[in-house]
Amino acid sequence: PPATRTARPGIGHGREAAHALLTATPADWPRLRDSLAEGITAMATPDRTDRLFPGDVAQFRHGGLGIAHGAAGVLYALHTTGAEVREEHVRWLVDASRTRITAPGLYFGGHGVAHVLDLLGERESALALLRSLEAVREESTGPSLATGAPGISLTLLHFASVTGEARLLDEALALAQGAADTLEKNGRTDGRRPAGLLAGASGAALALIRLYEHTGDGALLERARTLLELDLDRCLTVADGTTQVVDGRRVLPYVETGSAGIGLVLNALLAHLPDSPAASYEPSIRRAAEPEFIIQPGLFNGRAGLIGYLALTAARADARHTGPGHTAALLDRHRALLALHQITYQGHLAFPGDQLLRLSADLATGAAGVLLALGTALGGTPFLPWTG
Repeated sequence: PPATRTARPGIGHGREAAHALLTATPADWPRLRDSLAEGITAMATPDRTDRLFPGDVAQFRHGGLGIAHGAAGVLYALHTTGAEVREEHVRWLVDASRTRITAPGLYFGGHGVAHVLDLLGERESALALLRSLEAVREESTGPSLATGAPGISLTLLHFASVTGEARLLDEALALAQGAADTLEKNGRTDGRRPAGLLAGASGAALALIRLYEHTGDGALLERARTLLELDLDRCLTVADGTTQVVDGRRVLPYVETGSAGIGLVLNALLAHLPDSPAASYEPSIRRAAEPEFIIQPGLFNGRAGLIGYLALTAARADARHTGPGHTAALLDRHRALLALHQITYQGHLAFPGDQLLRLSADLATGAAGVLLALGTALGGTPFLPWTG
């Protein structure tokens, strides 16, 4: 006889109550946070060595430890939103960082893990991991925030700040300047150059802005402005008045490769250069983050990322462009529309990952990303590292 499928135990129970919590007005942020956090924690598998939380299949290509798809990103979201982080899960990440890290990088490699370990109070393990990555760092010094020099630079800036080691700051400056050199050399002539926060020139611009804030060197801010313009040149303002990144025959508004990610860096730049000509892009980039229909709920390429972006840019945008309360109404609508993709796991809120194929807890595609974005919107908690 043909095989029959049975539902995964724990999925779908208490869906109505979770839906009501997600769509309630006003939002009950503590209960939302706790429901998402408890669902994430219930999915943990600390007995596995390959990954701690279920996520996108990319975790099996990049490993199950990093910020984007691994344990570090999930624990970052729990920690920054004030949810419970279980000691056994911290220990899992500490133990894994001693034996399983090979690649450098902020979002897909060990530098992001080191940053999160330090935030979790594990500085000795974080510094040990940072030292172990020095031998392989030269293997990945490309200009992307996700895997290359800008993300490593930001990590070193963090550790320079908390340890006072001048050497780390010097290395951070050298890496960010080197990434800027590479991007400026290719300039506007490289039609294949990706745009966006994680892979484009915006990531290097973000590193330069944060280094400017630490050093006061205005030349860093000017280079950041130039790099951001490279990504803005890859955008198109379309008939509906939105500005989005051109990607072949489509345009993209998302955080990873779209205009919202560029907008996060523009927001950081305008905090120091409010009268920059680039400020003219802000209203149409924000408009691109407003649509009712979005295919996926996740942070990198879905609704959660747009929520985080709108929340971080609300203060100046409402003051200069849209009027008081405009962003709050948009965020309420986005939050309610997350219910279109809502699942429950053991009675708690949960979400599917990219392509809506499987339950995901990770930061890039799943429940941790939704938790992080809702924390930014409803609780004023941090968003992605160094974005605000």
